[in-house]
Amino acid sequence: GPGDKSNTVAAGSSRSSGSSGSSCSSSEVGVSGSGSTKTVVQGEDNDRSFTANDDQSDQTGYYTQRALLLGVAILWGTNFPSVKYLLDQGLTPDIICAGRFLIAGASLLPFTLNSITREIGVAGAEIGMWISLGYISQAISLQSVSSNKAAFVCSLQVIVVPLIEILFGKKPSAKLLAAALMSLIGVALLELSPDNQLTPPDINDFICFLQPLSFGISYIRIEKYLETLPKGAAKALSGVQVQVTALVSLIWALALHFTSGNAVDVSFLQDKYSLLALLHTGLFSTALTVY
Repeated sequence: GPGDKSNTVAAGSSRSSGSSGSSCSSSEVGVSGSGSTKTVVQGEDNDRSFTANDDQSDQTGYYTQRALLLGVAILWGTNFPSVKYLLDQGLTPDIICAGRFLIAGASLLPFTLNSITREIGVAGAEIGMWISLGYISQAISLQSVSSNKAAFVCSLQVIVVPLIEILFGKKPSAKLLAAALMSLIGVALLELSPDNQLTPPDINDFICFLQPLSFGISYIRIEKYLETLPKGAAKALSGVQVQVTALVSLIWALALHFTSGNAVDVSFLQDKYSLLALLHTGLFSTALTVY
C-alpha cells in the first residue's frame, strides 16, 4: 500500500515459443504499489538483437570519436597562421600566449569549479607545465620560423610519443609505428614543398622542436593520470591544465615587461583582425579542442 515503505517483488515465469521455432523464456515482474508489470524476454532471437544494437552503437562511437579528432586537427592547423599573423602585427610571443590562454582558461572555468579535487589539481598542474613549454616555444620560434615549417615540426609528436614509450619499456605495435610514419610523410609532403622558403636548421628550429617533445610528454601523462582519476574527471583536468598554462604565460609576460621596463602594448585591441585572431586561438584552437 502507499503507506508501506517496503517494496514487495513478485515474479513468475512462463514458457513460450517464437514463430521461428526457437524457445525463449519470459518473466513478469510486478512491484507492489506501482500498478505496473514489466516483461523481460530472454532468448536467442533477442540476444542477436541486443548484439546487433551494441555493434551498431560501437561502430557509431568509433567513427564519431575519429571525426572529433579530425576536427581537432583542423582547428590546430588554423592556429599556426593565426599566431603568425599576430606576430606580423607586432605582438610579442608572451602577450600572444598570455592573451590566448587567459581567454581559453576563462571559458573552461565552469568545468573546473564544478569538479576540482586535489588529485585533479596536481595532475593538471604537471600537464599544464608541459603544455606551457610547448606553446611558449611555439610562439618564440614562429618569430623566425615559417608557419609551414613550425606545423611540420609540431607534427613530429606522432613519432615522439611512441619513442618515449619505447624508452619506458612499452613496445608499440608495428601498426602504430606505420601509421605514425605515414602521418609524418603526409605532413611533410604538404608543408615542406620548395615554395615554402625552407631554411637550414638553426637554434630556432631547436626551440621549435620543444613543441612536439613537450606536447608528446603531456599526452602520455594525461593518459596515465586518467587511468587513476575518477570517471568524468577529463573535463576538469582539461580546464586545470589550460588555466595553469594561462598562469605560466601571464607570469612570463609580466616578468619580461617588468625587467625590460616597457609598458604592455595593447594597441592591437583596436585592430579587429588582430582581436579576432587572438579570440580564435583562445576559444577555438585551444578551449574547444581541449573540450
